[in-house]
Amino acid sequence: MNDKIQSILKVLIIIIMIILAMIFKFIPEYKNSKGSSDIYIDLNEYESIVEVKVNKKTNFLLIITKSKISNILFLDETSFCLYNENIETTSLTEGIDKIITILIENKLLSEESEIVLTKYNNKYYDEIKELLKNKITEKSLQVTYAEEKKTIEEKAASMSLNGTDEDISIKELELYSKEIIRYKKNNVSASSSNEENTHEINNTTSKLYADSIYKKITSYATSNQIVSQDVNSSALPISLIPADAAGTIYPNTDSWYYIKENSVYAYIVIEENDSRYSYCYQGTIENVKEGECK
Repeated sequence: MNDKIQSILKVLIIIIMIILAMIFKFIPEYKNSKGSSDIYIDLNEYESIVEVKVNKKTNFLLIITKSKISNILFLDETSFCLYNENIETTSLTEGIDKIITILIENKLLSEESEIVLTKYNNKYYDEIKELLKNKITEKSLQVTYAEEKKTIEEKAASMSLNGTDEDISIKELELYSKEIIRYKKNNVSASSSNEENTHEINNTTSKLYADSIYKKITSYATSNQIVSQDVNSSALPISLIPADAAGTIYPNTDSWYYIKENSVYAYIVIEENDSRYSYCYQGTIENVKEGECK
């Protein structure tokens, strides 16, 4: 009987040690690996959204929670300069200060720029508008301003995202932002690597490029637990998926994909000059054939 009790105690001690190891080592290390822009939006806590667009290009959403910038959603590649700059969790004053400074340093905001602010609800909007104007005035820049008002569902629809209500629209926009982050981070890694890439496209390399694109789509579907996605969705445009490490080869505009019951179906066309190679994937990377999907 005593041996049985001792065995049970040993098992309990091991379980407790594993739990403590996760709490004090693995979980903190996981948190430390996440940057300020990798935090997901708490739909139960956020209070307001303000959109900023500079020169009809640099576009991002500020998510406001408890008088702080809790999240930034990047809606174009140039806004990526704000990624992991410790803007999130700061006060509105400190956050706007950092944003304006970074935009100027990256030459995205300068003399005679145009800023369009979009209001999605009234809370914090006027405060953010005044902070932006005051900070830009401090920088001695002459900037023109315009204002718009819309719903977050309208914003999602304008980007061909499938938002049927406010929460789903926000999540669709967040997913779009995460894909821009993934794309930009991959390109940065590729450009700083020493990997050689001849960029020659032929019967062999075109299949490798197509497979690479297909694998990235399946990875995206798996990591985001996407069961289905319409062929017209812009959550991860196939045209943004690089086929090579250097980010110089992309599928052409005839390419498409959709996700059905956790499987990816895709038509991927690799084209260069007069050479054109196309592949049809029917749910797996093994189930592929050359030519169009019929």
